[in-house]
Amino acid sequence: LNFPVLNFVSGNGTTSVGYDFDLDVPSNISGYRVEFFANSSADPSGHGEGETYLGFVDTGNHTGGVINYNGTLTALQSVSDGAIVSATATRKTGGASFDVTSEFSLNAIADSPNDFSDAPLTATSFGSASHMIVNGSRMGATIDGEPSAFDSADASADLDDGVTLPSFTQGAVSNISIAVSQTGGTHYLQAWADWNDDKDWNDLDEQIAVNIQDGGAGDTDGTANGVIVLATTTPGFAVTGPIFMRFRWSSTNNLSTTASASDGEVEDYQATIGGGAMLAGARAVEVYDPSSLGLYNTPGNDVIVSVTVTNEGEGTADVDSIEIIDEVSDELRFFSGTTIEFGGQVVGFEDSSSGLSFNPANDVKYSNAGSRPATFADCTYTVGAGYDPDVTYVCIRPTGAMAANDPDPSFTVKYRAKIE
Repeated sequence: LNFPVLNFVSGNGTTSVGYDFDLDVPSNISGYRVEFFANSSADPSGHGEGETYLGFVDTGNHTGGVINYNGTLTALQSVSDGAIVSATATRKTGGASFDVTSEFSLNAIADSPNDFSDAPLTATSFGSASHMIVNGSRMGATIDGEPSAFDSADASADLDDGVTLPSFTQGAVSNISIAVSQTGGTHYLQAWADWNDDKDWNDLDEQIAVNIQDGGAGDTDGTANGVIVLATTTPGFAVTGPIFMRFRWSSTNNLSTTASASDGEVEDYQATIGGGAMLAGARAVEVYDPSSLGLYNTPGNDVIVSVTVTNEGEGTADVDSIEIIDEVSDELRFFSGTTIEFGGQVVGFEDSSSGLSFNPANDVKYSNAGSRPATFADCTYTVGAGYDPDVTYVCIRPTGAMAANDPDPSFTVKYRAKIE
């Protein structure tokens, strides 16, 4: 006769003992009696011994094969967190008669019956959350129990392994991956982010997941595959630096941040918010005087128009997101010839750790429109040779993602024109 496979045993120092076991035995209408024992030390074989009898559970009619049983037993002795527990199975032949008994099962270490949160409690309003531990209802690969909530300054006290956090940047969309044990429509995900770092999850937009099910609405991958992908937009007003997030997974929907749950798991994390790109532009016009003749900004002389872009923010700009459409003022006539100071190009590009690329053949266009083109793609004029009076806008689009750093990265584009 096979022994029971103990998936989980809970103990909190009282006689209330939670259990979860699988029993793979032949069918028997009278069922089986599973008896539990505590042991002061583990046998080298890994199997238990009958040192202290705790009590029993009758399965009732067993239809054969593997059947799971879980519940709570009122034991004859108190069982504490960390106790060594084993069990046997005995076949019933009637109301109070038995025959064959299995060997002792492999030992199980009694754990607290609840999983608790570990976000900081001191000087915060996060509060604590708890879930009864039920086999197969969790986030990630493992779950462990605790006697009470942690008060962890960085939410790192518990064994949390279900959530993979990406980088977060003000105003940007990030995908959070949550590994869950229950696929399909039996469990619900709730999640919160303290965007403004006021030490609660009560503000507008701070609940980032409401009753999301694996493969259901809100799961970006759209598949019941054991992973929920949560697309999250970090608000532009979010503080930069560390914040706290809470994730809850349970068969109970609409869980609040602190309500107790009868299954599932709570996982708290400290995340870091990075600042977004903050681009500043500056435009300058200077007389072109390559021979240092002391020329002035007077009609007939050329000028260099410079546009400088600096990223003063904490985050990189989106890829290929920077476009400059500079208006050629009425008193200027654009020069389409080459300029030595521009490296022999019509438009010059000077870089200061921007991380961008610039190809004059592809990244410069022109417009002769009477109003500003909406995008770089709308600049379609073919420039004439020499000084072209019809160029009204110079359009420039360096490629790549502009970097963020200290000192602030920047780049400057330049073109030449004549004062009329």
